[in-house]
Amino acid sequence: MTISRTSLNAIPLSFASVSVGTPGDPLEEKLKAISSAGFRAIELGFPDLLAFAHSFHKKEIREDDYENLCVAGSEVKKLCERYGSGIMMLQPFSNFEGWGKGSREREDAFARARGWIGIMRAVGTDMLQVIYFPFSSHLSSSESRSNRSNRSAHQILPISAQTSMSLPRI
Repeated sequence: MTISRTSLNAIPLSFASVSVGTPGDPLEEKLKAISSAGFRAIELGFPDLLAFAHSFHKKEIREDDYENLCVAGSEVKKLCERYGSGIMMLQPFSNFEGWGKGSREREDAFARARGWIGIMRAVGTDMLQVIYFPFSSHLSSSESRSNRSNRSAHQILPISAQTSMSLPRI
């Protein structure tokens, strides 16, 4: 099967905002640099969103202050549009998988997932980079990696069903 240049050109290229400059650099400068380099989309790193939210709201914003993070995210979306780019994904969502039913950690993971999905709506993306740690200490050593991955994906399905977010079939 031959892949045409036209089909390759249809694949959006993105660059992670956290891979540009330093954590202290203003997000708008990073967006300008990414756009100038010819990328049409960014992978919005949570540390950059959080730093932007601090600056935008002129106060400290907690990682779980989803209301203010969504407002800041809407502003990031506008900045991206100003530079002719979009937000391909929000990243990185970690420590989701493997928590036992009814555990405090599992409840926290699902609360974070719901909050992050709200941020995804605000920034206009339907893709979330979920970090999977197959050797996390809280995971059962007797469970295979594929079972862990499959179980993790199915744990987030009920949350994604409450949104317009689409997930690949596993």
